[in-house]
Amino acid sequence: MRLLLGLLLSLAPVAAFATGPVVGNSSFETPVLSPGGYVYDPTGASWLFTASSGISANGAGGFNFSNTPNGVQVAFLQTFGANGGVISQTVTGLTSGSTYNISFTAALRTGFVADPVTVSFGGSVLGVFSPTTTTFTTLTTPNFVAGGTSGLLSFAAQASSSSDIDTGIDAVSFTLVSNATTPVPEPISLALLATGLVGLGYARRKSV
Repeated sequence: MRLLLGLLLSLAPVAAFATGPVVGNSSFETPVLSPGGYVYDPTGASWLFTASSGISANGAGGFNFSNTPNGVQVAFLQTFGANGGVISQTVTGLTSGSTYNISFTAALRTGFVADPVTVSFGGSVLGVFSPTTTTFTTLTTPNFVAGGTSGLLSFAAQASSSSDIDTGIDAVSFTLVSNATTPVPEPISLALLATGLVGLGYARRKSV
């Protein structure tokens, strides 16, 4: 019986199936800002910030974003005229052929209109997202298949606007949906295998 349980456990999906590659500085806590502070296009923070993008501290002052789910800072994407902000990072640790999705939280800047954000990975657009509330809400891209072990993740603001529009981004993560190198046994197949092994064990006990 112990052998049977061990075999079934070895066939079951493992916890690593729910994980994905790690995003550096995923909650934008680096560089550390003073309360109420903000900075455009910071460097040395895993992400590349260009044009009207940067990091703001939570709460009053700065960009006035409500408290974020993770940490005390948030990235912002701003558009004013033709100067739309972009934040990007090369993410490694993917398995080619495996399926992933990307989650992040987003919110409106208090008193401003949302800036629609285009999310891309590896040069492919995964969707355009626009928050509808000042409360940070989790958004998830459609599933995609990795074409290699790494790719450029980017969040790009709307290209142009006649007024100041802004979106806050925080808590970026990847989720592994299905692994190309470790197929998941079908539940029915596992049940049939378990039934057969139990029957085999019973038959062996009767023959002794």
